[in-house]
Amino acid sequence: MNHLSATFLTGKAAVLALLLWLCLLQFQRAEAQSFPSNFAGVQVATGLDPVGIDVAPDGRVFLAEKNGKVRIVKNGALLATPFVTIPNVDNFNERGLLKVVVDPNFSTNNFIYVYYTYKAAGSSVSNNRVSRFTAAGDVAVSGSELVLITIDPLGSVGYHNGGGLAIRDGKLFISVGENTVAENAQSLTTLKGKILRINLDGSIPTDNPFYSTASGVNRAIWALGLRNPFRLAAQPGTGKLFINDVGNSTWEEINEAIAGKNYGWPGIEGVRTNQVSPTNYQDPFYAYDHSQGCSITAGAFYNPTTAKFPAAYVGKYFFGDYCNGWLKAIDPATKAVTTFATGINRPLDVAIANDGTLYFIARGGIAGGSDAANTSSTNGVLWRVDYTGNGVPVIAVQPTSKTASVGQSVTFNTVASGNPTPSYQWQRNGVAISGATASSYTVSSPALADNGAKFRVMVSNSAGSATSSEATLTVITNQLPVATISTPASGAQYAGGDIITFSGTGTDGEDGTLPASAFTWKVDLYHFDNPAHAHPAMEPVSGITSGSFTVPTQMETSANVLFRLFLTVTDSKGATTTVSRDIVPIASTITLATNPAGLALKLDGSTVTGPSSFTGVSRIVRSLEAVSPQTVGGITYTFASWSNGGARLQSLSTPGTNTTLTATFAPSTGSTGIVAGGVYELEPQHALSKRLDVRALSTADQAIVELYQSNSGANQRWKFIDIGNGLYELEPQHAPGKRLDVAGRSAGDNIKVQTYSSNGGSNQRWKLIDLGGNIYGLEPQCAIGNRLDIGLVDGVTRAVSKLANANSSQRWKLITTSATRVGAITEMAESESFILTPNPFTTETTINFQLPAKHQQATIQLHNLQGQLVRLIDVSTNTEGYVHVSRKGLAAGVYVSSLEVDGTLIAKKRVVVN
Repeated sequence: MNHLSATFLTGKAAVLALLLWLCLLQFQRAEAQSFPSNFAGVQVATGLDPVGIDVAPDGRVFLAEKNGKVRIVKNGALLATPFVTIPNVDNFNERGLLKVVVDPNFSTNNFIYVYYTYKAAGSSVSNNRVSRFTAAGDVAVSGSELVLITIDPLGSVGYHNGGGLAIRDGKLFISVGENTVAENAQSLTTLKGKILRINLDGSIPTDNPFYSTASGVNRAIWALGLRNPFRLAAQPGTGKLFINDVGNSTWEEINEAIAGKNYGWPGIEGVRTNQVSPTNYQDPFYAYDHSQGCSITAGAFYNPTTAKFPAAYVGKYFFGDYCNGWLKAIDPATKAVTTFATGINRPLDVAIANDGTLYFIARGGIAGGSDAANTSSTNGVLWRVDYTGNGVPVIAVQPTSKTASVGQSVTFNTVASGNPTPSYQWQRNGVAISGATASSYTVSSPALADNGAKFRVMVSNSAGSATSSEATLTVITNQLPVATISTPASGAQYAGGDIITFSGTGTDGEDGTLPASAFTWKVDLYHFDNPAHAHPAMEPVSGITSGSFTVPTQMETSANVLFRLFLTVTDSKGATTTVSRDIVPIASTITLATNPAGLALKLDGSTVTGPSSFTGVSRIVRSLEAVSPQTVGGITYTFASWSNGGARLQSLSTPGTNTTLTATFAPSTGSTGIVAGGVYELEPQHALSKRLDVRALSTADQAIVELYQSNSGANQRWKFIDIGNGLYELEPQHAPGKRLDVAGRSAGDNIKVQTYSSNGGSNQRWKLIDLGGNIYGLEPQCAIGNRLDIGLVDGVTRAVSKLANANSSQRWKLITTSATRVGAITEMAESESFILTPNPFTTETTINFQLPAKHQQATIQLHNLQGQLVRLIDVSTNTEGYVHVSRKGLAAGVYVSSLEVDGTLIAKKRVVVN
C-alpha cells in the first residue's frame, strides 16, 4: 500500500494527521458517472447487495448478492423472488457469494455456476466452493445443487478469496485468492493463490499441467503465483483468458492465463525488473500503478453476437477499478487503453449481453461507512449502458421520494447524460423553480407547509429533452435522535490481539432514552493508500448498547491504517443518526539488518536487502526469513542466528517500539561454497567411498537413485541449478533435462527418490542446510522437515526422502568435480583408442574407440567449453568400436569429446563443428 508520506508519523502528530485526513474523507461525495459521447447509462435495479453478474442467452441478467441470493433481472425489472437463496453462506468481510456464471449451453442444459463461501451451521470453519444449479424457469430446481469443488479451509482473515469463474472449451476455470498467506501462491499442496481448471461435472481433466505431480484435488491447479485473482474472463471466439489480480503495494495486473504458468506472487508484483523469477514465470499482460487505482475488479470482453457499440469497441477488454471508480477498455492486440466510464461507486463486475448491451454493478457505499461497507450493502445498483448515437438526453437515475423532519435539509438528485451535455430545470408541483438548474436540488429548511410537494427535473440539450418521474417530499415533526459513543475514549490506540470494548447511549426528543434494540454497531478497517478505502472488520451488530471486538494478529500489515467504530441509533419514527470514533495503531519502525550488510532477507515473502526498515503495527504477525545459503560477491553465506533468538524462518510479532533485528551469516570460502551451476559429487557420511548414483546410467523417468562406488561417472555428477530463494534443482550430468525428484510429490516418510523430467515441482527443489565442513543436509520442498537419505523401499536400498534425524546417512559432502572432466582443452595423446573423422566436421563425424575387455559402464561425452554436457552416448555394450555423431542440435564452435570407462577418463579430444 502507498503511505500518506514516506515516513509514518507517530504519537500525537500521527493522530492529528489521520483525523484531518478522515475529516476530508468523510465529506467526499461520489462524482456523477460519465461516459463517452452518445453513450448513456441507466439504472436497472437498486437496493442490492451485488458482487457478480452474468447474462443468459435469452437476455436475463443473473445477479449474485453477497448474502447468498441469486437474483434475476428480466425484461428490465428485478424479479421479487430470488432464483435461489443459498443456505449457510458466510458473508463476513470479503467472503460470501462472489460470482455467478451461466453455462454457454444454458438454453439446453439450464446450468448456472456459483462461487461462494460455505460455513456449516454451528461450525467455525469456512471454505470457498463452486457449485452448479439447474434452472426451471426463473427459479432453481429444489435440491439441484451439485458441489463441484471445495477449496481448503480459510484462515481467520476474511480477505483475498478471489472468486472468478469462466467457461472455455467445455472446462470451468476458477480463480482462488491466497487468503493473505503469500506462501500459498507458490505451493502445489493448496488450491489457494491459483487458477483451477475442472470439467463441468467437477471431475479433474487429466491434461491439467500439474496432474501427474500434484495429488488429490490439487490436480485441479492450472496456473499459480497469484494474490487475489478477483475476476476471470474468456473471450468468445479466441478463447483468450484474462485474470484480474488485485495487487499489494504498487501494481494491479491483467494476466493472460496460460497452462502451467507462474505469475510470480509474492516475489514479483507487476512487470519483473531484477527479481529472481520462479520456474515458468509469466509477466502480466498489462499492469497499472496505484496512481491510477488500487483494486482491479470488473472484467469482460466485448464480443457480443450483435454489437451495439461502435466497431472500435469490438474485441476490447473492459476492466474496472474498485477504488477509483472507473471502467477502461484495453485492446488485446496493441494494449492501447482508453477510459470508458468514471464516477462509478465501487464497480465490481461487468458483463456483455448477446444483443451488445453492457451491464455493470456498482456495489455502492463510500469510504466513510455507508451500508456496512463490504460485508453487506443495501445501495448497490445494476447499470445498463447503451449506445444512443444521437445525443438525446437519457435520465440514468430518477429522483426518489424523501422524508425529513421540520428544518432538516433534504436533497433530490438525478443523473443524466447527453451530447452535448444537457442542462437541468427542477420543477415543484409542475412549476419551474427559479435558479434550480443543477443536477440536484436542495430544500434547505422544509416546513410542514412543504409536506406533499412533488419535485421533478427536465433535462434538455439541442438534440432533445427528457423529464424525470416525480418525487414526493414528506415533512414530519419528528426530531433526529442523538448518538454518543462513551468508550473507547477519543485517541484510543490498539495493538494486535487487543480486545476493544465499546459502549454508547442514544436519546431522542420524542422517545427519550432509546432501548438497545435501537442500536447498531460496526467496525471498518481503513487503509490510507492512494486512494483511501476500507474493509469491514466487524459486521453490523444490533440490539446491544455495549460489546467488544478483538483485533486480529494476522491482518493487513501496513501501519497506515486505523479501525473506525460506528454507532447508529434509530428512533421510533425511523430517523437515524450515525457517529464514529477512530482507534489508531501503536506503530513502530523495525529495521532488518544483516551481518555482514547487504545480504538478502524476506519480509512477508518479498525480498529486501539489509539494512531495510518498515513501519509496522504492534503485535501484528509478519513472516521473516533469512535467505540461506546465498552468494554475494563470490562468497556463499549461510544463516547463523537472529538477534532475537528466532528461527531462520519465523513468525515475528511486531514489537511495539522501534527495534533493530539482525540476521548474522557465516561466510563459506574456497571449495566449501556452493557455486550456482557448479557440478558436484555427493558423498554420504556413513559410506565415505560411495557416491549418489543413477543406476546403470538410466535416462528414463523414475530411474533408481542409489549409492555406488565412486567412479567419477557422469551419473555421479550433479549440476546444482540455482532457482532462487536458496533453492536448487539437481541435474544428473549423464541425463540433461532430468532432476533429482521425490516420487509423487509425497510429503511422507521413507519415500522413493528418483530422477524425473524437469517440471518445476516442489519435489524437484532442494534446500541445502549447511552443517559445516562442506557437509549439507538436503531438504525436499514438497516435504519440509525431511532429508535426502538412504533407505529400504520394496526390498531395494536406494535414495529416499526421510524425516530429519541425526544419522550420518542424511549428511552429504559436496565434492567439486575435476575441471579436466568438464571442458578443459588439454588433450591426451591421440591413440587408436579414440579417433574422430572428420574433424572439423559440418554434418556428421565418426568416433572410433577401443574398450577394455572387462568393463561395466562406458560413455562418450561431448561438453562445451563452459563444461556443460551437451551429448552423451552409452557405449557400454557397443561391440562395433565406432559411433556416428550428428551435428544436429550443436551450434558451431569448439567442443571437448571424451571416452570414460567405469568413471576413468581414457581419452579426450578437441572437436570443431563448422
